[in-house]
Amino acid sequence: MSPLSRSLAWRLAIALAFSVTAIGVLTVVVEHLDTPPKPTKRARSTVAKNGGTEIAATTSLGANFKDRGASSSVRATMLFQVSPSAPATIARALGFRLQATPGTIILTHRESALAPDIAPVVEILASGEVVLRRPMPIATGPGQVAPLSGQGHGAGVILPVVNLDLLSPAARAALIGLLQLWLAERPVLPARLASNDVRFVPQTLLRLLSWVP
Repeated sequence: MSPLSRSLAWRLAIALAFSVTAIGVLTVVVEHLDTPPKPTKRARSTVAKNGGTEIAATTSLGANFKDRGASSSVRATMLFQVSPSAPATIARALGFRLQATPGTIILTHRESALAPDIAPVVEILASGEVVLRRPMPIATGPGQVAPLSGQGHGAGVILPVVNLDLLSPAARAALIGLLQLWLAERPVLPARLASNDVRFVPQTLLRLLSWVP
């Protein structure tokens, strides 16, 4: 073999070896890039801490979707029970739970405008707070409802305004909460409410009563 042929053969061998080495290196690099990085100790700790929260949130979300089948009346009652004017909150504010009455509920702006035999009487402040002005009358016997006034009123409400349309949202919610306790039938008929010196139009009263859960 001539010196020229031997030199060419060596060059080809070196080029082939370099190519094989380059391909091997590129294969290792590609495999390393395709492998997801292992979580660090801090990341594993974070996942462990948040795992319960994520599961709870997913469970809660599933429950919310499941609860969509509940009736609208049940959902409205559930929402109302957590409001500041819910029956339990009103009972704590007054010191006792109001009982349903077969009489009418009279609305007024002044306590002095209510007949002396109307009881109980609850005042609603503009802030939505409720204050007992006259206590519950004593029932005539066990299981008996409290006596009505001479005109058939079962309770009185003192409002902070003379016009029902001017009630603040908080005061309106408190009035709805009282009506929920005093009036048992649903829907509540407009005839169950009477007015002394509070003005309102029939549409306003119907809209208010439609919110009683």
